[in-house]
Amino acid sequence: MKKLVILGAILCSLVLTAEEKKPTTFEVLVPTKEGTVDRELKGKEQLELTVASYNIAASRVSSPEEIGKAIKAMKADFVALAEVDINTERSGHKDQLAIIAKETKMYPVFGKAIDFEGGEFGPALLSKYPVKKSQNFLLPVPGDGRQHVLIVAEVEIPNFPEPVLFMAVHLDYKEDPAVRIKQIREINNVTIASIKTDFPSIESRIKILAGDFNEVDGTPVMNELYRYWNSVLDKEADNRTWPAINPAIAIDHILTYKGQKWAVEEVIIPNKNKNWNGINWAAVSDHVPVVARIRLLEQ
Repeated sequence: MKKLVILGAILCSLVLTAEEKKPTTFEVLVPTKEGTVDRELKGKEQLELTVASYNIAASRVSSPEEIGKAIKAMKADFVALAEVDINTERSGHKDQLAIIAKETKMYPVFGKAIDFEGGEFGPALLSKYPVKKSQNFLLPVPGDGRQHVLIVAEVEIPNFPEPVLFMAVHLDYKEDPAVRIKQIREINNVTIASIKTDFPSIESRIKILAGDFNEVDGTPVMNELYRYWNSVLDKEADNRTWPAINPAIAIDHILTYKGQKWAVEEVIIPNKNKNWNGINWAAVSDHVPVVARIRLLEQ
């Protein structure tokens, strides 16, 4: 019996030794060889875009038709939408995004976050130009189990040689910022290709990020984001967006990737002039939008 035990111990030791000698395998990031080349843009080469972030509150303040009219008044190239209902019971089983897209004549992309009341709920984006391809990324989930999604859409703009990646998101709303920090880190992972995406060389590409971050400037959450992104907002300005009837906090943001240089020509947040461009914004949603006109100086 002792001989069998000793033999078994020897065999076990040999197996462990063999396993210990196996090389450790892990994923190594691929060096960036291709992608968007750093280039200063001159004169007519410079790309000017109007970008907006707008939480539409699932049309519970007004209607998809009214929201469509409001978005049309922005005259935006890209719009990040938060809280969109698709065929849910509370929205009368309407496809809100389809109605808004028809009203604005823009191309829609939906990011399903959850199944809800017989339909779907999540963020979305609108593009003035056809969307070449898009991909949704699931973000870390809070304790209540509600999924959040990042949408990335590749858009080719006429007479501009490089496609633009427009990214839309809506983050967790709870007071505890722990989940938002994890969600921001996952956004950054997508941004710099630390995880696989459908967009080759995404780390060098022209990128714009917008949405409802449920976070104000100067917090650890936003500082995580600023590792790779620049805000278009003037920190000294009144950037409050919620609640629309009497805005208290600035939680809706537009950001540009640090791989590019943009000039911020104009930022409009109709929290004082609630009838900007003929729209009573406080009557459309419980957020007012952030609308920014930006010009690309270096790609």
